[in-house]
Amino acid sequence: MKFYSIRTLALTASAAMLPALTPLSAATVEGASVYIDFGSTLTPEAGFTELSVAATGAVAFYEQSLSNLEDSAGNLTGSSFLLNVSNGTRNVAGSNSSNDHDPVPGIPVSATTDGIWFNNQNTGTAGGEAFGFTLTFSDLDDNYAYNIMVLMGDGTTTDFLWQIATGSGDPDSITITSSDAVSAVATWTSVTPTDGTIVITGLAAGPLAGSNTGRLNLVSLTAVNIPETSSATYGIAALIIASLFSRKIYRRKR
Repeated sequence: MKFYSIRTLALTASAAMLPALTPLSAATVEGASVYIDFGSTLTPEAGFTELSVAATGAVAFYEQSLSNLEDSAGNLTGSSFLLNVSNGTRNVAGSNSSNDHDPVPGIPVSATTDGIWFNNQNTGTAGGEAFGFTLTFSDLDDNYAYNIMVLMGDGTTTDFLWQIATGSGDPDSITITSSDAVSAVATWTSVTPTDGTIVITGLAAGPLAGSNTGRLNLVSLTAVNIPETSSATYGIAALIIASLFSRKIYRRKR
């Protein structure tokens, strides 16, 4: 399941229902996770890296980066993260009820109750850019695939379409609506990096006629083994072709 509501599953949700969250880079060890905790309330657990933004006023494009991310095993991974916001003319960070997300099993409350928000201030588009978020993880270990989770927050006022823009393996497009942003958990499984990079985009999909706000609380990446189904399928196909070819040669000799 790629998209579910914490509110509707509150009685049955368990840590096992979420994608296992893991580590990254040349020192990647399967089973650890990297979490980007947006907002200003520090999460003390290993693997949680805080990213806070300050109010900027009118800007058409915003970006902020983090380097050498720590995973949940306490290892420095060498991986980097870049936040880009296009056509977001105002932003504020903080821990307050207007940016809450419902509790998520395995995630500290301090990470789900703070976040960042951007507003397009009735500008529609700036320079042809759609209003939304671009989340880039780079210098990942290509020997692993990654499970991904994104949490938005209460106070999001338009729908956002989330998808994997760079990376392969899970093509799902997930829409988080303004009404379920407080409870929605968007997930992708076994996404393989492209040249060490995974890019996740969340672009405003609803009408941009008024003042539109997008709130973002958390994104996580977990390293998992690359699925072997593709290589196994190719191997079986190769054996079948070789067998048929051998039979054809044998029959011709006879």
